[in-house]
Amino acid sequence: MTWPTEPKKLSIHSRVVEVLGRISDDGSFFYTPGQVQGKETHWKEKLSDYQLSAYFAGAEEAPIHYPGTVVRETFTIVVQGWIRSPDDELQNAISRALRDVRKALFDDMGEGSADCLGAFTLLLQLGPWQSSPGEGSMEGFGYFRQEFKFSISGDISSL
Repeated sequence: MTWPTEPKKLSIHSRVVEVLGRISDDGSFFYTPGQVQGKETHWKEKLSDYQLSAYFAGAEEAPIHYPGTVVRETFTIVVQGWIRSPDDELQNAISRALRDVRKALFDDMGEGSADCLGAFTLLLQLGPWQSSPGEGSMEGFGYFRQEFKFSISGDISSL
């Protein structure tokens, strides 16, 4: 008996977490996350001054089966972040961190290696985002949430 193929969705989620973990304020990015988690993070779980988490938000549409064996599916991964900054600079910090997350994921789409996001997915689109410099502000934190929509295709056993 052979083991089934790992679903592409899990490979993409793992890669998103890996890419977010490589963000570093080395000249290409503004901030280095203190922690990156592969699950939704409750506000009381903030363990560092800048923390990211990535999790599935659900399917955008039911998988579409085309003639033959090709199936296409679109799903959303949410990246949420908590960042600490002086009150008068929270919106600036949120905007910079949001830009870092977008840049890291879109850069990985075109990287060209066999395990980059571009190797797993047909299309990566920005979805809705939100931020709140007031959420967690008693502790000096701001919050942001960005949706990324991934479209993948393959046979049903690979999705």
